[in-house]
Amino acid sequence: MLQIMRITPFLGVFCLVLIFAPKLQAQDIIPLNKYGKEIKKMEEAYYYKKSFSVEQQQETYHIYGRDYKFTALWIYFKDETGNTTSLLKTNYDSLGNKIRISKQDFTKNYTEIQYLADEKAVRYYITNALGILIEGWIIDGEKTTQVDRVLEKPSFMNQEYFSDFLKKELQYPLYSRRYGESGTILTALHISKEGKLKKIEIVNKETSYDRLVKEAKRFFGKYDGAFLPAQDLQGKPVDGYFIFPLRFVLN
Repeated sequence: MLQIMRITPFLGVFCLVLIFAPKLQAQDIIPLNKYGKEIKKMEEAYYYKKSFSVEQQQETYHIYGRDYKFTALWIYFKDETGNTTSLLKTNYDSLGNKIRISKQDFTKNYTEIQYLADEKAVRYYITNALGILIEGWIIDGEKTTQVDRVLEKPSFMNQEYFSDFLKKELQYPLYSRRYGESGTILTALHISKEGKLKKIEIVNKETSYDRLVKEAKRFFGKYDGAFLPAQDLQGKPVDGYFIFPLRFVLN
């Protein structure tokens, strides 16, 4: 972890972002499409509230989904001349938990990205202006593993087939329900260059409930669908992995 802090001075900024969704008033919102452009057709829009701090030289957007639920916070930082120097984005899930934090530095042309589970960083990436990975780490407690540099991560060959399989096969362990165990299990799927599932690992095993971890492994161990392999910077298939979050939420 100390290694990451030395590499990136902005990581400390991420940890200080604690935002609570303000109460939304209909007259306060402005329609926004998925590309960040204002539109008039409210039924197709996302919505945002905008504010500006002259003292801190930052422009803030509170982003809401079509159901008016708070989904993201965007903060544009500006220099003394009013030019935008960086953009800090924080994304939230439907329960209000932070799941992704990114900081785009327009002066150095790179972006730092954190993915979170239970408010803790579990993946950390630095990409260039084209979105190509420069450096990356997986964080599991005190253990930090560097990510291989690949242009394309592996993926499910048939997303629809996987979605159907997920609905039919994923089970909520009985005793997990009984004892109120919930959480997100980050499952790292190691895919060979031939598109075969080679290994299943749980990224946040140390901080997750054993029964949920066991079910995640059972589920993916049973999955019989095909995968698309990772590609290197030359477009050749290579061994790689991607992380799929299995969410166990009690109703």
